[in-house]
Parts: sequence; C-alpha cells; structure tokens
Amino acid sequence: MTTHIVPIGFHAKQVYTPVTRYGGEKIIFITSEPKDSKSKKSVEDALMQAKKIAEESLSIKYEILKLKDNYDFSERMEILSKLFEKESEIIVNLTGGPKFDSFLLYITALKHWQKVKEIVYVREDIGELVILPKFIYSGSLTDFELEMLRTINETPISTNELADKLGKQLPQILRYLNQLEEKGLVISEKNSKERKIRIAYKMEI
Repeated sequence: MTTHIVPIGFHAKQVYTPVTRYGGEKIIFITSEPKDSKSKKSVEDALMQAKKIAEESLSIKYEILKLKDNYDFSERMEILSKLFEKESEIIVNLTGGPKFDSFLLYITALKHWQKVKEIVYVREDIGELVILPKFIYSGSLTDFELEMLRTINETPISTNELADKLGKQLPQILRYLNQLEEKGLVISEKNSKERKIRIAYKMEI
C-alpha cells in the first residue's frame, strides 16, 4: 500500500502530480495551525482545496495530521517517526508546506529510508516532478556494511571479487550480503558459475 505524505501550507496544487505518477491508496496531509488569523485562514483554504483534489480529482482517501505550531524538533520528529512506522511504502512530497515541516519530513524520510519509495518536489511553474536524493541513514548500518556498499558502488561485482577487495573470507561476506539484501540495499543475480551483486537503487553513501 503506497501512502503519500504531503505538508500543506498556503497551497495545494502539489498534491496532484505525484499521485498520478506513482499511484497510491492514501494521502496524509500534514498541517500546522498558525497563530495569526490571516495565515490560519490561508492554511484552512489550502487544506480544503487539498481534500477536494483527493476526493474529486484523484478518488483517493486521505487523513489529516495536525501538528502544534511550535518548533520543538524532538517532539515533531517523534510524531513523524511514528507516522512513518505505520505505513508500508511511502512517497514523501516536500512541496508547498512550511519550510520547517518540509525539513523535518526530509530528515524523517532519510531515517526511515527502507520504507520510502521516493522523495519528490513539484515545480509548480511547469508541473515538473523533481526526484530528491535519498542519503543512507548511516546509523542503521555498520561501518563494514557501509564499506561494502561503497565497494560495490553500482557496478555488479562477484562475491569472490568482493571478498578479495575487502580482504575477508567468503562466508563472512555472504552473511553481510544477505543482511544488505534483506534491507533492500543490494540485489544478487545468480547464475551457474557465480553470484553477482549490485546496488539496488541510486543512493548517496
């Protein structure tokens, strides 16, 4: 199930393009309620427009997550992390929301990179979808796993070649490769002679 997570500020047009590109079963709109009445009215109007796009143009269900109007980084990170943990596959749309919310969403997406299919930004002037890089959250990997990923470096390599380059025994290499494959970071391609390994998708390590 693909879920789109979209911050809503003063605009809502950005909701449309990623859903039509990737499909999906649900959108979660994230809003912060401003303190001044003029900004509050603008956010409410944008949220109403976003809900209308979801219901009438995309025929997709939606949920709304309202955050406090504060800059408590830890509190918001905890709320967003719990949100990500509940979903299976996520498209993060960083367009249109308050800068602080979008920044926190990006950090949260990197932390939960295994669940994030894409991080996108919509150029509203031309409707172009920009794919943002997913940097590996190194806290979830060992130093040796990071070294292995850098060695593979998008070029298919055999397990024997990898063991030689890293100066390790083949059984140890295979154990770590299995872990990386379970995390969705590498893909193994087997034939009758050898097992080739390549990076699963373009990433920054």
